[in-house]
Amino acid sequence: MQFIIPGSELFGKLISFIIVIILARYLSQEDFGNYNYIISIVLILSVIMDGGINSFIFNKSIKNDLKDISDYFNGKIQFSFLILLAFIIISSLVFQSNLLTYIYYYSIVIFFISLIFSIKMIARGQNLKIPDILCITIDPFLKLLLLLISILILS
Repeated sequence: MQFIIPGSELFGKLISFIIVIILARYLSQEDFGNYNYIISIVLILSVIMDGGINSFIFNKSIKNDLKDISDYFNGKIQFSFLILLAFIIISSLVFQSNLLTYIYYYSIVIFFISLIFSIKMIARGQNLKIPDILCITIDPFLKLLLLLISILILS
């Protein structure tokens, strides 16, 4: 049982690595450049969405101080959603229209991955293995879904 969580993490990293290889082979140089450009922008968004709340939730969870954890988690959802909306509005004013669909889609996926990461932090703080493993496993499948939709949109 002690190797399940590291194995799940390794599986997630392997899926992410395979996705990049598939995209590099499948996409043209311009499309792959656009993909990396968009991912870079959206990953900056994910740092802003976190706002340090995940670390705070993890520390509270480790200390077994769970009385306000749902309020913090709800606050994270609301904060992340407001950042997502602001980013979508700003993106529509700043970026080229041919990239906007990808930016919107990837931003929404990152929003959900960020929420899954918060749940994983609570599970790890409480030493709950099943929710932790589920969160670790869902992440690469969201990325795989991202890959499939990217291929369908770019085709």
